[in-house]
Amino acid sequence: IELIYFRGAFSLSDLSQTSQYFQEMTGAIIVLLISSVLMQPYFSLQFNFRNRYSNKLLFVTIGSMISIIIFTFNYEMDARIRSLIFLYFMSFVSLIISVFMCIKYLKHEN
Repeated sequence: IELIYFRGAFSLSDLSQTSQYFQEMTGAIIVLLISSVLMQPYFSLQFNFRNRYSNKLLFVTIGSMISIIIFTFNYEMDARIRSLIFLYFMSFVSLIISVFMCIKYLKHEN
């Protein structure tokens, strides 16, 4: 982090806070990576089969995003905390959707 960010007006305090923020994001990134691996087989299915669930999955994703945005902006919090709440919440929504997609793939292929 020091190699990339420690330039110009970026102080040691800023460096420490950036490092801490990246550490706090790590769990959500791992969940997103797992989700993306679980989603891949679903996209190999025929378009007609995938199309049946696309609208529902889109509705769940957009509904989740709107819900968490409304939730986080109803309370006074730091932007860093808001971003972490949003990142973790959407990571777990993505994991739930990817498990659903994986189950649909396994049922369709068997």
